[in-house]
Amino acid sequence: MDVTVDGPRVDAKARKGELGDVWIPIRRGDERAAFTASELGFSCKVVSELLLGEKFAPSAAMQPGSGDTMPLLLLARVLVRGQSKT
Repeated sequence: MDVTVDGPRVDAKARKGELGDVWIPIRRGDERAAFTASELGFSCKVVSELLLGEKFAPSAAMQPGSGDTMPLLLLARVLVRGQSKT
C-alpha cells in the first residue's frame, strides 16, 4: 500500500535534529541539538571540536566496540544547505 505525505514524516525541527541517527554528534548541555555544519563545511577547528572537544557528545558510531581491532579511520562528509536548498 502506497502512502503519500505532503509534509515531513518526522518533526526534525521540533527535535532540533536529534533523531537517533548513529552518525550525528549531539551538542551537549541544555541546548541539545544535532551538529549542523555551516555553509563553510568542515574546518580543522570544527573537526577537532567534534573529535576532541567538549561541546559535542560523540555519536554512537564514533564509540569503539569491545571487539574492534582495526585502526581508527575518519571519513567526514556533510551536506550544506544554501539559499534554502540542500
